[in-house]
Amino acid sequence: NERTEEARQRVLAGQASPIVFYMEKNLADPLNLSMMAGISLWRVKWHLKPGVFKRLKEKTLKKYADAFGISVEQLRKVE
Repeated sequence: NERTEEARQRVLAGQASPIVFYMEKNLADPLNLSMMAGISLWRVKWHLKPGVFKRLKEKTLKKYADAFGISVEQLRKVE
């Protein structure tokens, strides 16, 4: 719970992409997420950067959202 809150704060501060928060929330690491979303490990790690995340295509966001069991809109925002 503490790690999830820390990840949420990093996302809100613009230091990490929302993927980091949802990985913590779902107890996943980049390798697990790579397998769940069908995205290569190096791309998952690249997408953890907030600037890169903002430029992701809808198709890629959909893969992450499906892996986490949420909508793309939920993935884009962290409350």
